Amino acid sequence: MAERCRGTINSYHASLLNLGIFSVSFALGTVVPRFSVTLFCGLVGVVTLLGACLLIPWPRRKTQAVAA
Repeated sequence: MAERCRGTINSYHASLLNLGIFSVSFALGTVVPRFSVTLFCGLVGVVTLLGACLLIPWPRRKTQAVAA
């Protein structure tokens, strides 16, 4: 990676990481009075697994061309 871009990419990564931490903390603070922490952690885990599944290169189905 180019030296001049390395600092920019690192700062973007840190910003996204902080955004994720604050978002999850805010969601935890608003959800806990109504639900248990265990349920919240389970929901975060499910969302994380769904996001990880988007990174897996699933095989695509070949579509058949319809003859006109």
